[in-house]
Amino acid sequence: VEAVRTEIRQEYGDYKSEGGSAFFGAVFTQRCEFAPALRSQQQRLLHAQGSGNQQGQAAAYSCMGNLLCTVGDFKRAIEMHKAGLQLLGDNGPQFGNLGQAYFALGLHQKALECHQKYLELARDAPSACRARANIASAHLALGNTALALEISTRNLDEAAKVPNIREREWAMLRAHRVLGLCYCTQG
Repeated sequence: VEAVRTEIRQEYGDYKSEGGSAFFGAVFTQRCEFAPALRSQQQRLLHAQGSGNQQGQAAAYSCMGNLLCTVGDFKRAIEMHKAGLQLLGDNGPQFGNLGQAYFALGLHQKALECHQKYLELARDAPSACRARANIASAHLALGNTALALEISTRNLDEAAKVPNIREREWAMLRAHRVLGLCYCTQG
């Protein structure tokens, strides 16, 4: 056990460092221990702020936003994702995370706008598929079932073209999920 701890410290640093805080935040998240995970990410943020590391700060805000969404604190999650966007500017995944928080609050139009921005900024096919699935979900929530069905059908076609098999399966799963919701909505 001590050898593993030493190895972790050598690779990630002390848990009080930025890298260590990120690592332990991820470990606590995997164990569904959200309060210590959030504290670790707050510690990560402080280290990143102290060293002027804007990428590290944005990553900490993103992780805190995702954790807050997980525990249902969507308003604070939105604040965290917005803070990350202020540091990063146009960042597709951050817009996607912000859209998910808005969606959870029932602010579907705002969610749609965030996911459209995510699609514009998508750097690869899996990200584009994820954004389109979220766009279709937002349209469905807004009552635009026909449009959601059209987007989901197109998204399924695009998902089938994703080269990496694991990413392709996830993209197709998301597309099928929204398609199923569209068909259920139609009756």
